[in-house]
Amino acid sequence: MRLQAAWPSSVTLATRCVVSRVRATSAGTVTGVEYRTYTDPASPVSRSYLAEADVVVLAAHAIENARLLLFSGLANTSGQVGRNLMDHPTLLNWALAPETGGPVGPFRGPGHTSGWEVFRGGPGRQVRAPFRIEIGNWGWGWATGAPMSNVATALGIGGDKDGNVRPDGVFGPELRRLLGSSIGRQLQLQIAVEQSADPGNRVTIDPARHRDAMGNPRPILTYNLDEHVRTGLFAARLVAQKIFERLGATDYTDHAPHDGVPPLGHFVHTVDEQTLDLAYSGAGHGAGTHIMGTDPKSSVVNADQRTHDHPNLYAIGCGSMPSIGTSNPTLTMMALALRSAARIHRDLAAARRPVTVRSAADPANPENPEKEKVTA
Repeated sequence: MRLQAAWPSSVTLATRCVVSRVRATSAGTVTGVEYRTYTDPASPVSRSYLAEADVVVLAAHAIENARLLLFSGLANTSGQVGRNLMDHPTLLNWALAPETGGPVGPFRGPGHTSGWEVFRGGPGRQVRAPFRIEIGNWGWGWATGAPMSNVATALGIGGDKDGNVRPDGVFGPELRRLLGSSIGRQLQLQIAVEQSADPGNRVTIDPARHRDAMGNPRPILTYNLDEHVRTGLFAARLVAQKIFERLGATDYTDHAPHDGVPPLGHFVHTVDEQTLDLAYSGAGHGAGTHIMGTDPKSSVVNADQRTHDHPNLYAIGCGSMPSIGTSNPTLTMMALALRSAARIHRDLAAARRPVTVRSAADPANPENPEKEKVTA
C-alpha cells in the first residue's frame, strides 16, 4: 500500500478487473486491451471497458497469457502459443522417524531449508529426468493434510469405509500423547523432477463449449509425462526409500489405488523388471507456453519477451522459458522481467525524447538556421 500511495497521479490501479481480449490493428500493432469489471465476486454481472496503450504487457503467467493470446488471435505465426507447457512433477514421500529419537521438529520455519541437490546432474540424466530433493519442514502437510488429518484419524471422524461410526477413537490424555508423538516425528521429502518441453503438453481454448461466468474462454490443459520424466520419478522413489531406510524411519508412502480409486497423478511404471505405483503432484511452476527464441517460425517471443509478430506486445513470465530445470523458476522469471522492463523503458523514452526541428535556412545566414525544440 505504501508503494501504491507513492505512485504519481499518472498511474491508475484498476481492481476487480479481468482482461478478456487484446486488440490490434490489421497491420499488427497492438492498440490496447478489453477488460471487464465487477463489484460482486459471486455475481456474473460485469461491465466492459477498453484501455488503450502504446505498449501492452501480458503478465498473467503461463496459462493465462496463453489463453489471452489464443482468444485474441495474436502472436501465433509460429503455432507455438500454448504449447510446451511444463511444470515440476513432484513426488511426495512420507515416513515416521523412530520414536526412540524423539521429535524431529516438523511444522517449524519455512517450507524447507535444505535438501539433496546431487541428483540434478551426472550421467543419470541420460536415462532419467534429473530431480532435486527438498527436506520438508511441515511434516506430512502436503501428503496427507497433517496435522488436522492426524487429529481426525485419532478421533475416528469420518467413520470406516462402509460409512459406519468407528468405535476406536482416542480421547483425553492418550489423544494428547498420540498426537504429540506421531506429529512430532513426521518426515516428508518433496522431490521436484525436471520436465522437458513437449509441444503436446499445451493450453488450448474452446469458446463454444467452455466459458466462465463473464463469458471469457476457460483454458483447457493437455498434460502428460513422457518416459524420461516417469523414469525420473521412479528413480526418485527409490532414493527416498533408501534415505528413510538409512534414517531408520518407517516409510508410510503409498501411491497405490485404494478400493479401486487411484490417487491423482497415479501411474504404474516398470524399470529393470521392478514395478512401482507412483503418483505426482503439480508444483504450480507453470512455464513454456510462449517460448523464447530467435526464430519467429519456432518461438513466440524474443530475448526481451517482445512477441515476434507485434512490435509493442510483450508476454512476460515463465511462459517464455524454453526449459525449466529442476529448481523453482522464480529468480529466472524475475531476471527476465527486469530485462523486459529495461527494454520497454528505453523504447518509450526514445519515442518521447525531445527532438530538434530545423526551420528553413535563413537566406542571410545559411550556416546558422533557426532551431526550435518540440516534443515528439
